[in-house]
Amino acid sequence: MKYKIIYVALLFSLVLYGCSKQNGEIDEQTNSFDNSKVQTEYQTADGGDIDSEPNTLSKTEVAELTKKEIVAPTKDEVLNTREQTLEGMTDEQINDLTEFIKRANLWLEHEYMYSNFFERLESPDDPIWNYFHKTGEIQTGWAYDGSLNIDEICESEGLTENEFYEKYGTPVCETNIYDAEGFASAVASLKSGVQNRNLIDTLQYISDESLLAKDTHDVVHVSNIYHTLHDLDYFLLRYGIEDVGPYVADISTISKYYGTLPCYK
Repeated sequence: MKYKIIYVALLFSLVLYGCSKQNGEIDEQTNSFDNSKVQTEYQTADGGDIDSEPNTLSKTEVAELTKKEIVAPTKDEVLNTREQTLEGMTDEQINDLTEFIKRANLWLEHEYMYSNFFERLESPDDPIWNYFHKTGEIQTGWAYDGSLNIDEICESEGLTENEFYEKYGTPVCETNIYDAEGFASAVASLKSGVQNRNLIDTLQYISDESLLAKDTHDVVHVSNIYHTLHDLDYFLLRYGIEDVGPYVADISTISKYYGTLPCYK
């Protein structure tokens, strides 16, 4: 029997769970279905217009295009700014902060590049938003017999898409350790040893955006979190072009600077 599954990996539980591990690798998640028989379908939001042309881009992609091209800090700028920003912190505090930000960035980067995570967040009613609201066992999607034609059944039986899932689908559930408030609290706790006002404000911004994402179900706030984590990791706590560049085939992602760090403004 074929299955069609609407599914996404954990956001906050995996990010923060990964921060407790000693290695920096991203945990790969599997499901109980035969991947060779799984087809994936995601709910997406309708886009607006750009320059009077029909917009087929997602909200996240539109936000990317509207950002001004920003020149990335040089290696010397990163090293000098890092020294000033981390002044007064112990080695342990610096290591804890660096490891947390690194693992959080790598997870979101993976989801941004290789999954439909952000596309699913375009729909405010997608079950993926449960990760921002609940801990413990939560529903993250639906699995149903892939031989069923959802459009035909909805039309013939007068069902909405959600009603179809409730009638013919099986909930896909995961264990979530941290909701948005838990993630925000964990990020805020990293500020305890920070002396630099710019870094304190940046960490607070990540916490605030996490709570706004929960309250508004607007993917832009999740994108803001990713961009800030990206810049912190590759252009402050590490220098991505040298620290990561030798291990990847394409450095276009790690060499991109989103301009989120006030320490360079």
